[in-house]
Amino acid sequence: MGMFECRTFAPGETAESKTTYFYGRESKFEQAWDAVVVYLLNDSRWKDSPSVRKSVADIDDHIADKEFEPRSPFNFNFFATAQEVPVGFEIREVR
Repeated sequence: MGMFECRTFAPGETAESKTTYFYGRESKFEQAWDAVVVYLLNDSRWKDSPSVRKSVADIDDHIADKEFEPRSPFNFNFFATAQEVPVGFEIREVR
């Protein structure tokens, strides 16, 4: 059985220079998603962002759907307002 790597990062940069804000490994997809959410909603750069909070809630609803099957990689970029730091996340199954 595989593990799931999760990370949040600065989107829109080249692959070589992407800044990773948070990295973790979990045994289940749902645990990896929870780790991403906890990080995003507690970091001062995004915790008060209505667009990030709404996107997290929408993705959470999608994941909670009984027919949801995670793909690898599962990723999303949050496009915050001009005053906010943009952020993305990725969850990837690793063997």
